[in-house]
Amino acid sequence: ISYSSSGMKISITGMDDAPTLGSDFSIFYGSVQVLVQAAPGRGIVSAVVLLSDDGDEIDLEWIGGDPSHVQSNYFSRGDTSTWDRGQIHSANAVTTSFHTYTIDWKSSQITWSVDGSVVRTLSAEKAQGFPSSPSQLKVGSWVAGNPSNPEGTIGWAGGLADMSQAPFDFFVKGIYVQDYS
Repeated sequence: ISYSSSGMKISITGMDDAPTLGSDFSIFYGSVQVLVQAAPGRGIVSAVVLLSDDGDEIDLEWIGGDPSHVQSNYFSRGDTSTWDRGQIHSANAVTTSFHTYTIDWKSSQITWSVDGSVVRTLSAEKAQGFPSSPSQLKVGSWVAGNPSNPEGTIGWAGGLADMSQAPFDFFVKGIYVQDYS
């Protein structure tokens, strides 16, 4: 991790790299806004995640080989028995320009936004479980296209990572957190 006029740079240089920053605090409902440029590269994933000790999770993820989309996802109490909770949203040039992404987490709903426009709203009543425990913020990148990962993970990430293209840099210019509790 280094710093420049482009913000904080989180770099992947090796197949087993997964540089991640974590907050030393938790929020219990709140808003997280990040100004980021995702890392490019097939098999590379950049992520902003709210994660609780008991497996609640709210995600924003960028697949480095897909520069036109961001993904939203959630899990409740560590239940990963289904992988159908994610959605893919259009976002222009996510690996070459900065965008503002927001997760607004309330007891009644979660809203994901890109540059101020809502791309997804999840009602607590209609969710397959709903994240509802204090969560820490995690920001980082990882090599989902690592041959040691399950085939489904590699496929989701767009295939095996080509480490000859490293470094893969994820830039973070700003992180703003508001705890609603």
